Amino acid sequence: MEQIHPKDLFYQILDGIRSLTLYDHSSALLIREEDEATLRVVAEQIAWTKAKSERIGLRIPISDTAAALLQSERVYGFDRQNDAWREWGDEPAGALAAMLDYNSGHEAADNVREASMLCVPLVTRDSLVGVLKIAARHAEQLKPFDAELVEHFRSQAAIAIQNLHRTQSLRARVVTAERKHAMADLARSVSHDLNNALGSMLPLIQQMQADLQRGALSPGVFGEDLEHIQKSLQVCRRIFGGMLTFSRNAARRSGFGHVRRAIDTALAILKYGMSRSAIELHMNVPDDVPEVACSQSDLEQVFLNLLTNAREATPHGGRITVTARSIEQQVEIAIADNGCGIAAENLQRVLEPFFTTKPHGNGLGLSICRSVLWEVEGTLAIHSEPGTGTEVRIVVPAAVAQPHAQFA
Repeated sequence: MEQIHPKDLFYQILDGIRSLTLYDHSSALLIREEDEATLRVVAEQIAWTKAKSERIGLRIPISDTAAALLQSERVYGFDRQNDAWREWGDEPAGALAAMLDYNSGHEAADNVREASMLCVPLVTRDSLVGVLKIAARHAEQLKPFDAELVEHFRSQAAIAIQNLHRTQSLRARVVTAERKHAMADLARSVSHDLNNALGSMLPLIQQMQADLQRGALSPGVFGEDLEHIQKSLQVCRRIFGGMLTFSRNAARRSGFGHVRRAIDTALAILKYGMSRSAIELHMNVPDDVPEVACSQSDLEQVFLNLLTNAREATPHGGRITVTARSIEQQVEIAIADNGCGIAAENLQRVLEPFFTTKPHGNGLGLSICRSVLWEVEGTLAIHSEPGTGTEVRIVVPAAVAQPHAQFA
């Protein structure tokens, strides 16, 4: 699940293209969106400037004509003549050049204009994976020899990207499975809390009914009993509300997550159990902590796993501390407890899938947390001393505005 990060793979492909063709304008990798006739720019390397590409995230529709050309699995070459693209071969392929000419109007000067272009379809036996675009600044600078070199590179790039997609799909399924397992574990763990909350109401209601029948109802006692019932109902409502929020957010996967809201959702489920165990909860999470580049559902999954581990490791009367702070373009969150700690021989393995010291654990909780954070270029570090406690510190990139431009 952690062979290579998608962005690293994409730019390794572009670096390989650079070494093969020595283009002097740019190269770009466009990935076909799943179940959509659209290409998305996921990586672009610009040879004549060190500035970051502004086209990352750009979505370009694929016309029927362009789709048919891309499925032919041949490399297409174009040269610009009098503001028009001329195909190298006899087959009219102008639809591809027009589709990939998305830099027009964005270039700083005529001397950095794209004048020669290769369009390289990345096709596997299953389907079109994406497109490689290679551009040079002068007409006829890219030659059929360059196209032939790229042709040998093309199939390996397509297979690597397809394997990456399969790995991401596997990770998504594992996260979904772990989420269901977490919900089942939560149902078992909070059922005791709910039973206590509901059970404390039943004798009060029975006593109130008996007092009412005997005509011995005291307004003061009646008010105290109602207040106790109200608090117990609020506990039940908070637990169920947290679980509903957790399950609903699994279906609403946005690119951004709110740290304080995610922690509150997890604590709505776990807080009553902490209070019953007399665990002190210290929170230092400002409301103005920036949103992070992680979906709300994944963020809640991470905090629920980490806080559950902290609660289970903390003894009666212990302490759990949650802090968060913004550091430049990142948000750091630390969850610390003064529980039993982790043995040195286990600390090196706690992030391994399926490794667990719990009698009924599946060993996926921490590995899923690490995988979720790795996917958004975040980090997870664990420091623990047996008999002293454990601190888990995660760092997540702050959310940034994404480009919304789209060609019609």
